[in-house]
Amino acid sequence: MKKILSLSMMIMLLSLTLSAQNQTVTDVSEIENIITLFSENINNIDNMLCHYKYEKSVSMLEETIQSSGTVAYKKKGKLYWNSENNNSSFLLINDSIKIVNKDNCNVTTTENHPLFKEIAKIVASGEENGFVFDKNTFETVFYKDADAVTVQMTPKKKRLKSLFNSIMIIIDNDTMTIQSIDITDVYGDMAKIILSDVVFNVPENERYFKF
Repeated sequence: MKKILSLSMMIMLLSLTLSAQNQTVTDVSEIENIITLFSENINNIDNMLCHYKYEKSVSMLEETIQSSGTVAYKKKGKLYWNSENNNSSFLLINDSIKIVNKDNCNVTTTENHPLFKEIAKIVASGEENGFVFDKNTFETVFYKDADAVTVQMTPKKKRLKSLFNSIMIIIDNDTMTIQSIDITDVYGDMAKIILSDVVFNVPENERYFKF
């Protein structure tokens, strides 16, 4: 009961903080303009390489899990994620996955991994129209300040609801690129992914996408 109350208070405080710092975007034409600019930026990206920092607060353990590494993306449907902390990585190419954990390597498909299946869908949808704006998948609320657009996303579909409660994506106003992602899971634990040193359309990125 205490954890439920704490989670409710946390969500309420987060909503109040957002309202205080950012202005809710309700004008339809302004939302459409944000969607258009973001989608145009995605269309101009063939590949991306960046560094990430991951932090997750685990309430049951009263500790923070941290990791960092490299993320690489390439059209169509290719995503590479490497963790420097434990020498592990995964490579997602459409419906195929290669998972490397130290000296162990496993090649399988997204049908065997519900989380990776949803990631694959998000990547594919993002290439088509910007996944954060998929009304069939998420309820979205837009906030805006002088520096960034914040998109608060609540999943509609049952499978996504079983994975997380909400996602918040911070998009830079000037470049219309993602700066960070906040994820609240079904247990109320919060994870933050911060992207940095982002570079686009570099031919050398091809080396990350080999099985």
